[in-house]
Amino acid sequence: DTVYGQIEGQLGPRQPYSVRVGWQRLNFSGPAVDEADHFSGIVGQAKLSVIVGGGTIFTVQAQRQPFRSFVQSNNYYVFDLIGAWVERYFPQGSGIGGDIALSSNGYNQPIAQGSSDTVYYRRDRRVQLEAYANLAVARNVVFRVSLAKNRRYSNAPGADFNDTVVFGGFVLGWI
Repeated sequence: DTVYGQIEGQLGPRQPYSVRVGWQRLNFSGPAVDEADHFSGIVGQAKLSVIVGGGTIFTVQAQRQPFRSFVQSNNYYVFDLIGAWVERYFPQGSGIGGDIALSSNGYNQPIAQGSSDTVYYRRDRRVQLEAYANLAVARNVVFRVSLAKNRRYSNAPGADFNDTVVFGGFVLGWI
């Protein structure tokens, strides 16, 4: 069950904003689910874009949302994000940009560590950085080059990761 209220509009050309706030309730069923493993709380998303000069758009976003979990003994986790993007478009359709996003996942039920009596509440933190360039080749066809760095820190054994993705290729359509 979810109830939202939303306000959206334009501060000017290519400067949209939106704020959505609501209350969400996730109830789960089954023999192993107890009352404490349901989610009920505030959720929302806020996004604002502004032109900072000469076709450069700066966007900030904040989000809070529960998602269903595949982690044993947890039915859901709460995802919190704050991020910023900058994009610069050129008259012929080419553009460059970059983003940084900081997020965390919080799980509400304790997890037993191995066969010991040690329990912990899983918490993941993630940092994502990306830089890209799009070279317009034709209408709705660009050659894209991007470099992305993702790093997740977790108190769950074996859940950390650190990767770098380099991409170069043609993109057909809209991105």
